[in-house]
Amino acid sequence: TCFRGAKGAAFATYAFFGSLCNIVAINFGAIAGSKEAEIFGIVIVVVIALMCLGGYVWMIYFSGILQMAMENKVRDGAEARSFSEMAKEKSQTVWLVTQVLTGSLSIYLPMNTLVWQIFLCDQSSALVHAVDKKCTGNSNLQGLAIMLLLTVVLTFPVFCYFCVERFKPKGSPRNPEITYDQDGMEVPFDDKVYNELVENDIDQQLQPFRMLYRGFERKASSYKIGLMAFKALVVLATIIFATSLSVTGAAAFQFFVLLIQLLAMSYYMPFVNPTDDLMDVQGRITGSFIAFSGIFIATYPTSG
Repeated sequence: TCFRGAKGAAFATYAFFGSLCNIVAINFGAIAGSKEAEIFGIVIVVVIALMCLGGYVWMIYFSGILQMAMENKVRDGAEARSFSEMAKEKSQTVWLVTQVLTGSLSIYLPMNTLVWQIFLCDQSSALVHAVDKKCTGNSNLQGLAIMLLLTVVLTFPVFCYFCVERFKPKGSPRNPEITYDQDGMEVPFDDKVYNELVENDIDQQLQPFRMLYRGFERKASSYKIGLMAFKALVVLATIIFATSLSVTGAAAFQFFVLLIQLLAMSYYMPFVNPTDDLMDVQGRITGSFIAFSGIFIATYPTSG
């Protein structure tokens, strides 16, 4: 009634937020509970998994991106071709590798969760609940989980670590702690020089794996890969607690893990920009508070 008779911008605002509220009010939970939605969800999961797997295999074995890295090595007595040269020649390959890498990073944790849910028959997974409700060990599900475990879950962090070590800026081949300026003078290869190269060197700007270590200090160049592996272990432990003990035990475990991580990261401070360090700590405080609240939710009595 407040907007009755509204015109112009006031009516447009009312119509926009009114439509938005109508969308939010839809009971998506009831829709997702139908048999058709379960089948549709399973098909989506399988298609996404196969697409990610195909892109991942292509990136490692057929894209040629690692061969480009090898050609870019500095050899004694001669300079190798620069990565920027090769990237301009194979711009489509570099662009596609960037998209596959971004997609793989985005899907890694959900895929890791799905694999352990299948192995441990976690009925909270819609896929497991729909296909193997009685935990008989469906061979198709087990085969999918084994394939994803061997090709993605275990190997992707290793591949990312190798790429970080290969592509990140380094000092002299004979002494990694020194480098040379434009005048050929020897200078220390410290964090300032390292970050300057990450941000401004043309080879760094064009190579797709810079997203893995950009914004982190030199000592923490593999921080994102370590965090990815850490999350994978936390997911595994959480599912074990939830399926073997109780949801309350899993919630308590998550809270203690996040609290320890908050204390550790408050000391470690891996980012180049102090503001990023502050935001990271604030995010972890929020995460710890949510996990603490999760303990109460897990222990709250539920009705049928």
